[in-house]
Amino acid sequence: MQETNVAVMHAFVDMLDFTNLPFTEAVRLYLQSFRLPGEAQKIDRFMLKFAERYIANNPTTVFANADTAYILAFSVIMLNTDAHNKNLKTKRMSKVEFLKNNRGINDGQDLPDDFLGEIYDEIQRSEIKMKDEVEVAPAPNAAGLAGTLANVGRDLHKEAYVLQSEAVASKAEALFKTLVRQQRRTGKNSDHFYSASHLEHVRPMFEVAWMPCLAAISAPMQETENMSAIILCLDGFKNAIKIAGIFDLELERDAYLSTVAKFTYLNNLAEMRPKNVEAIKTLLDIAISDGNNLKASWREVLTCVSQLERMQLISAGIDVPELHRRE
Repeated sequence: MQETNVAVMHAFVDMLDFTNLPFTEAVRLYLQSFRLPGEAQKIDRFMLKFAERYIANNPTTVFANADTAYILAFSVIMLNTDAHNKNLKTKRMSKVEFLKNNRGINDGQDLPDDFLGEIYDEIQRSEIKMKDEVEVAPAPNAAGLAGTLANVGRDLHKEAYVLQSEAVASKAEALFKTLVRQQRRTGKNSDHFYSASHLEHVRPMFEVAWMPCLAAISAPMQETENMSAIILCLDGFKNAIKIAGIFDLELERDAYLSTVAKFTYLNNLAEMRPKNVEAIKTLLDIAISDGNNLKASWREVLTCVSQLERMQLISAGIDVPELHRRE
């Protein structure tokens, strides 16, 4: 953020009055006053400014300093997501777990259990709906003819998906930065680990890391003949496709599955080697284990099956036409 933009943000936040507001109500008011930006560094600055403003308006709180309010604000956001995300199918965070997650955040000391318990109960009763969580998809005919012309040639659903994906990834990164900040302050950065206890924690991490992971496991498949390494890479493909299928991530699922399909070498039998046979087996295993989540990616599997059937017919002496892959 440029200095001018930071000054404007500070001026805006200083206009908000959190005096005598319970902490959850202050967070609610803050997040409903504007749309959070999509960059982790900017989110970090906005939340730091909130903590500073809250402490300035409430100098006699239980917080030792603004850092405590800063960390607890992120914890409240995570609890809100855990409690009210309809897509979350795993066990919800209990009050005991919430209290445990916030141990030692008050300058090395614990916040009162009854204070944290009231926050937990409030979030369970009433969801905080942030402006940046509103559905991005535009309403039909919302901007009349001008809006229609402006949207010609645009994939609005894809743009909305990309925007939301970037926001999720950025906010996940900001939360991880918060944990690092806390570890550095308490000096427990070498032996303190946090376990991801919910399925939804996986999605933002996968959306950030899927492309470098694809590159990392594709290179050995291309270069090595070591079967142990090949098996590990193929297991990586299977696991990545399973994750992408569970969260219905079309781009990621297609990228991994099409890469496996290319490694089958079914269009180039003269150069087929044992690792390519393993790729064929992996593609068929994926179809059996994760077929319900493949959707349009079934094309790669069906093409593979068709090519195998074609080779069987050729081996039986039956003349069949050439089969071309559609790229």
